[in-house]
Amino acid sequence: FLDVFKWVFTTFTQAAWAQGLEVVPLLALGNIFLGIYYNLSVWYKLTNKNKYGAIITVAGAIITIVLNVVLIPVLHYTGAALATFGCYLFMMICSYLLGQKYYPVPYPVKKLTAYLVLCVLIYMLHIALTTWVVSALWFSVSTAFVLLLFFTWFVSKTEAAELAKMPVIGRFFIKKNN
Repeated sequence: FLDVFKWVFTTFTQAAWAQGLEVVPLLALGNIFLGIYYNLSVWYKLTNKNKYGAIITVAGAIITIVLNVVLIPVLHYTGAALATFGCYLFMMICSYLLGQKYYPVPYPVKKLTAYLVLCVLIYMLHIALTTWVVSALWFSVSTAFVLLLFFTWFVSKTEAAELAKMPVIGRFFIKKNN
């Protein structure tokens, strides 16, 4: 749905602003990694190993600075977005690996990774369709809506048992009796 915002920016403001929207998906995925990192970082507080939190944070800051120095002169704001993405990905992976060593939690890593990969693939499919098939706004919005419906359907089928347990939306899912 970024094309709608791009259309609004180019119609009602300076077109130069719309160029920055290209990095929004990269920054969004990077911030998903940051959110996962925050959720994973509970382990070092529970185990009183706060030094690992500081080490991961300092390493992330160093990675951000180095990547910004290297990438911004070449890729400009895209380089800054890549630096942010890389930093948050690194911090998430480090926190997960150290957390599994010091405070193991059986996260459904394969399923969560599959959801992230599916999101990226759907995004790439949308970009491919709107770049090489039809680049009109109506096609972009229609395609995005259909792909969003597909993802929602897929998740609802995959997670039906868990969703059925929820108090409000659970009534939309058939509970299977064991």
